[in-house]
Amino acid sequence: NGLGDAGAEALVRGLAAGGQRLGRLSLGNEVGGNAIGSSGVSALTDAFHVFDELIELRLSNNQVGARGAVGLATALGLGGAARLVRLTLASNRIGPEGVAALRGVGASRAELSITLSLQLAEVGAA
Repeated sequence: NGLGDAGAEALVRGLAAGGQRLGRLSLGNEVGGNAIGSSGVSALTDAFHVFDELIELRLSNNQVGARGAVGLATALGLGGAARLVRLTLASNRIGPEGVAALRGVGASRAELSITLSLQLAEVGAA
């Protein structure tokens, strides 16, 4: 699918404006993603205050990259998506910086399970 950043931003804006209650949001899985990069992730994190019931977020096989992972970690570290217990970011090439940022969030939010695919994440040397 080719949703991309612009599509993700429009989707998030529409869901947030409509006051949609989200428990789970899957914008990518083991089979394929949606070409969502850091801008799409930023739109999503900006709406975390609206999606306060979100417990699972799947973004596997996208183009989140290090910048998107750090932005996501920052939002989560500041209490965004407070009920989130499962985050899946496999195959997103988040690099060592993204892994380090997410590791910090994982340490501060014990209830949060973060799944990365190290084989395809291209994390490099830490």
